[in-house]
Amino acid sequence: MFTHTAEAFVPAAHAECVGEQVRVRIHDYCLTIHTSGTHWLLDFGDGRACLKATREGLRVRIKARDLVTFYGIRTILQGCLLAAAPEAVSAMAWQLATNPSGQARDTLAGSRRSRPCGV
Repeated sequence: MFTHTAEAFVPAAHAECVGEQVRVRIHDYCLTIHTSGTHWLLDFGDGRACLKATREGLRVRIKARDLVTFYGIRTILQGCLLAAAPEAVSAMAWQLATNPSGQARDTLAGSRRSRPCGV
């Protein structure tokens, strides 16, 4: 059971490309990455992150079993987002996730890899 959960929104004009760049940059830190369309599920073992591209930007949700893993995932994600979209990260604010089945889903219909966007 994941006890630490938070979500954030990153405003970005090309959210799908930002999400793809994050996927490429964070690859070495994850156990697995599942891609389905504009959804990316990043599995870190004791935690996971889900990214979902929308028209307005990128929705990010983090879940972890312990606080150290939670902040570790959050730090890595913020670094990758800063490299991918420096202007958008300043508007990013983390909030406690109120709806476990809300904006960003943990399950994906299929897993496939898409080509990097401008990486």
